[in-house]
Amino acid sequence: ALADQIRRGYASASTNTGHEAAPGVNAARFAFEHPEQLIDFAYRAHHETALKAKALVREFYGKPHERAYWIGCSSGGYEGLMEAQRFPADYDGMVAGAPANNWTRLMAGDLHGTLAVLKDSASNLPPAALGVLHRATLAACDSADGVVDGVLEDPRRCAFNPAALQCAPNQAPGACLTAAQVEAARQVYRGLKDPTKGTQLYPGLVPGSEPFWPNRDPANPFSIPIAHYKWLVFADPNWDWRTFRFEDPAGYQAFLKGESKFAPILNATDPNLREFRQRGGKLLQYHGWNDQLIAPQNSIDYYESVISLFGGSGQDRTVSMREVQGFYRLFMAPGMAHCSGGTGPNSFDMQAGMEQWVERGIAPEEIIATRSTNGVVDRLRPLCPYPKVAVYKGKRDTNDATNFVCRDPSVSGGL
Repeated sequence: ALADQIRRGYASASTNTGHEAAPGVNAARFAFEHPEQLIDFAYRAHHETALKAKALVREFYGKPHERAYWIGCSSGGYEGLMEAQRFPADYDGMVAGAPANNWTRLMAGDLHGTLAVLKDSASNLPPAALGVLHRATLAACDSADGVVDGVLEDPRRCAFNPAALQCAPNQAPGACLTAAQVEAARQVYRGLKDPTKGTQLYPGLVPGSEPFWPNRDPANPFSIPIAHYKWLVFADPNWDWRTFRFEDPAGYQAFLKGESKFAPILNATDPNLREFRQRGGKLLQYHGWNDQLIAPQNSIDYYESVISLFGGSGQDRTVSMREVQGFYRLFMAPGMAHCSGGTGPNSFDMQAGMEQWVERGIAPEEIIATRSTNGVVDRLRPLCPYPKVAVYKGKRDTNDATNFVCRDPSVSGGL
């Protein structure tokens, strides 16, 4: 990523946020009994990098920089949103992909998904079971967007129930799922809910993303949430994640403790982007619908929170959205996995759209994404600013982006 920016002609800087991560479940050990290093990771390192990079540019070139841009995905997307919220003067434009901005809830949600699948051998969802689940999901929902292409344009419209795959008595697993596997899949789709109130604490993964789900190998669980709880929430090198249950009173209290202690430091969920906007800042956010590590609904939730804030008391949502889209746009990428890959078009230049917006005042109405097979581009689709989606015009090649139009499905003539 650093070299790519050099090739584009920029002076470029990057940061490891002050530490080298240890492997596996020790990834968060750097912050164990070192709260200052956690602050570096959360927000200080990014801000200091911006300040020092600008100072170096000024000394080397004998003049200050003209513009500053942030580009990042996953933790990089999280860091971008943190910058816009805490240090809105650092950057003129930002591309924030698949942001892990709701950090403490993300860690809880991902640990919940890990436990759902790996709490016992009966609940495991190996690749073969995920294949059964994925094929059934596509059979039920792929045609809803008007194009049968192995990609769900908006997975929220898919109401497939994994119980339809539960094995009948005496039916050998293979083309079906056991009752325990059905429940595990339900938990992954459902996400983390408050065990006392039933409210959603963090969204689940969406239909269509099944081939990319983590935790397919019981010997190699997704380690980042385990590390967060081991080294930060419990602060116990001997803590065993297999003994944890959110539904238990002790588990729920540990979650609440983690929220109280770490959310103010780690979370970049403040919807107040007024200062960033007043400075003329532009923010492009994107998220793959098939993201297997950070629930894509998280991006929509944050975007909606910004719209609500700008709506004030009783302002019409359409007016609020128009105001927000004047500086901040979200693009959901159907079929794309975490930051890249996936079954849908997953290669695009969001940065070029951001540069046009900042430098020429041209807001992106669509971003063309491509998919390649064996190095050859075989599908092009427009990514649309949320809440719009790409709608097939009904004629000609469905792999050609010109045969789609961006529409709001809530408006007549949408999906």
